Amino acid sequence: MPAGITAVVIVRWIFYFAVACWAVYTMTAVYHWLKYSHASLIAYPAIVVHLCISIVLMGYALSGLV
Repeated sequence: MPAGITAVVIVRWIFYFAVACWAVYTMTAVYHWLKYSHASLIAYPAIVVHLCISIVLMGYALSGLV
């Protein structure tokens, strides 16, 4: 490997790619859920819980504590 590129850097970029894919998927899912689930009372709390748990897990994975 070239100097400065370690396994840690590669794994970190893989996590960044996974976060980007997750963000696109989540935005699409939230859009469709809100658009097509007319007046669903569970939609907003479920979206908030999903975002909070996902952000905590991704933050932990990207923090280097894994």
